[in-house]
Amino acid sequence: MKNIPRTRTSRSTLSTVAFLGAVFFGCLSAPALGQNTPTNVTVTNASNASVYANLTLGQPPTIPPANCTNLGQQIQSIADPRLVFTSSITDQNISFTPQTPGATKLGSYQLAAGETITYQPQTFQCSTGTCSPAVTFNFLFTPNVYNGSPNNGCGGSAVFPNSSTIGEASINFGINGSVGSGCANADATDISAVNGINSSLGIVATGGSWNPTGPAANRWFGQNADLPGVYGWAATNCTNSAGFPNPTAGCPAPNAAPVPVNGQCRTPGRTSYSPVNFAGGPNYCDERSDPSPSYPMGQCVIQRPSHVTGGTVAITFTGFCSDSTCGSTNIELVAAVLPESRSVEIGATATAFATMINAGPGTASTCAIAPQTVFPASFLFQTTDPTTNALTGTANTPVDIAQGASQSFVIALTRPRRFPRPTSISASLAPTPARWRP
Repeated sequence: MKNIPRTRTSRSTLSTVAFLGAVFFGCLSAPALGQNTPTNVTVTNASNASVYANLTLGQPPTIPPANCTNLGQQIQSIADPRLVFTSSITDQNISFTPQTPGATKLGSYQLAAGETITYQPQTFQCSTGTCSPAVTFNFLFTPNVYNGSPNNGCGGSAVFPNSSTIGEASINFGINGSVGSGCANADATDISAVNGINSSLGIVATGGSWNPTGPAANRWFGQNADLPGVYGWAATNCTNSAGFPNPTAGCPAPNAAPVPVNGQCRTPGRTSYSPVNFAGGPNYCDERSDPSPSYPMGQCVIQRPSHVTGGTVAITFTGFCSDSTCGSTNIELVAAVLPESRSVEIGATATAFATMINAGPGTASTCAIAPQTVFPASFLFQTTDPTTNALTGTANTPVDIAQGASQSFVIALTRPRRFPRPTSISASLAPTPARWRP
């Protein structure tokens, strides 16, 4: 974004306009940190009540795939001393309580409101230098202790009427000492609503080379197709429902599973497809995504090229879901304005450039910019091309900003006489509430 030089003026009377927020808070990807720098994971409870983070550790294949002579090291047990998480509240290491006595790959930890636990990758020496064990995290969030019953992968129960949402991350397979081109070797993360939805989750991946870049955040049923980093309900392969987990025998569909409209299931891109059903039961519409030239298999998983590691996968729990408000509240806008203030002659127009970034979750609707101070003056905002600052769109017309996207604007204010005090500019969006971070 270009800065705007202050306007030269004569000794005549000046008016001052103070524009909101010269400080920019954003999630920018840093360069990749190198193949021997481990990736870490954080898990945060952003709600106002404690929550149980239920961990399932992914397990390696029983038989190595072709062209993989050594799977390398992988953390497979919650009792593994290399599984080190530190609490932001106590600054001490935490442990996961086995889901049932003797359980090794299933455990839980009670996250206090506002608490973050951070995985601390342990290292060892390998043929390429410093390596770190691979690990696959699958986090399910529940308000109470969960012992594995009822099945969180099925709908229809009092505990999981709509099944459950899972935050997933597989890290450090590229530096775990594996041998062979057929071994797993890439970081990946996603939010899985394949079974259903019980919570609102967000994922931000930093460290560089992630594609798509995210951030990821799930929403309610019928709204997850085409969201980056999100597998919609029953969309097991992102763009289709092959092998969908429910409904099956003894495993009902979520109570709120999408149903055909006028007998039709359609993707957001308006492609028709056959509904999901089991044994002649009710028809449902899985939340499959549209393929595209850039993402022929959809963009449900955020992943990296082989052997690229470093940075952080941040998984955030924001609340439990029971209706269409899931993931649509508390949208966070990040703003930058240049310059912070302008001084111009009375009657002249003060201008600046602004950028609004929707950090999610969900689409920010009807985004607009307006003076905070009420006074008689001429004010306008208009979208611009961020690469050239050329005007686009129509003056004073609100716009929608997709999750993870940004929109640049020019703002202009003209007042015929002296301002009694500096005038501030704010942004808003409707009807969705927002948190504004200048």
